[in-house]
Amino acid sequence: MQEALMLFDSICNSQWFVQTSIILFLNKVDIFKERILVSSIRAYFPDYEGDDTDYNAAREYFKARFTRLNRSQSKEICALSSRETSFLLTDLNARTDTNYTTAIDTNLIKVVMASVYDIIVTRNMNDILL
Repeated sequence: MQEALMLFDSICNSQWFVQTSIILFLNKVDIFKERILVSSIRAYFPDYEGDDTDYNAAREYFKARFTRLNRSQSKEICALSSRETSFLLTDLNARTDTNYTTAIDTNLIKVVMASVYDIIVTRNMNDILL
């Protein structure tokens, strides 16, 4: 997880991606659920205050950890979570909301595509109005 956080930090805050939307897929959540039962999150992340075996608290904690890495004042993080695959959608003008679904849910791709569409439309409207 430390490596994933460092990689996201370097990409999200890179000069090359200042105005680029980023979708970060955090997969293998099923493995994460198993590991938190046998390995303390606090051992690796001392600032974690939730129960080590509480999947929802741990998921929210890591979603917040990734979100806090964004150093841009104008870039917001829109987090979309799935039971099997969760991902963060980063955009300059994204709304902040959370949707929960399952990986086998056929609506998952619809949610991703709707979010990407919203990003494109919002960005284009901002460019026109500015």
